Amino acid sequence: MNYIYSGTYAAAGYMHGPDTDNAMFYKKSTLSYLARKQIIRDLRDISGHKVKVILGLGLNSEFRIYDVDPMGSR
Repeated sequence: MNYIYSGTYAAAGYMHGPDTDNAMFYKKSTLSYLARKQIIRDLRDISGHKVKVILGLGLNSEFRIYDVDPMGSR
């Protein structure tokens, strides 16, 4: 994602779980990455990401994004 505009995007830590792989990418000028929480479940692991808006609508708002693979990695 940074091929043309180096340093524009960042990645949250890649999660390689026993049955699920997921990642999250964000634009560094728009969001600030605050925290990650791994939710261990019997069916599939879930990654939770907490971010804060630092540019644009919703300035200073915090929200969470959850990564889950509904089918699991196969």
